[in-house]
Amino acid sequence: KDLDDGMWAEKMKNDWYMIQVSIADPSEFFDPMSSIDIDAIKKTTSIYLSTHTIHMIPPLLSTNLVSLNHNQKRPSLTVQIEFDENMNVVNSFLFESNFYNKNRFDYEEFSRSLLNIGSKFHNQLDLLYEIWKKLEIKRLYKWAIKFEESDRHIGDNWAYNKKHIASLIVREAAIATNIEVSKY
Repeated sequence: KDLDDGMWAEKMKNDWYMIQVSIADPSEFFDPMSSIDIDAIKKTTSIYLSTHTIHMIPPLLSTNLVSLNHNQKRPSLTVQIEFDENMNVVNSFLFESNFYNKNRFDYEEFSRSLLNIGSKFHNQLDLLYEIWKKLEIKRLYKWAIKFEESDRHIGDNWAYNKKHIASLIVREAAIATNIEVSKY
């Protein structure tokens, strides 16, 4: 299976936050306007169905050479966003990078590690959770967009839907990233 994105977060001085969202960059593996590139442009995205995936680029690339697999360094495009204590964007940067994946999480494993205080990745995931809560509150206050009716059950007992919390964190990071990328 392909893994095309990864996240990292840090708490900065003055109670500021920094997130980095990295997206796999397949452009190193084929030439612009090659048949693979033209096919990818036509498809625009991979489509994930319950029974199979329709890959934007050939599976050998998308699931192996380009995929941000565990313990592998891969070319990526990274967006770094720095927020102040009120979650206002202070700085953002878009740059090429080599992403090294320390751990591959599916949504359920992400949530299990978040809930397990003894987990090796608990502090990092808890920071992502903290950032998600603040970003979502700000977005809902500013734009009043709520994606799914079932999201409202998360607030009081988010352990109730462990898989869902991870997808909400990823979604909120994607929203912030897309807003910043749209400025370039």
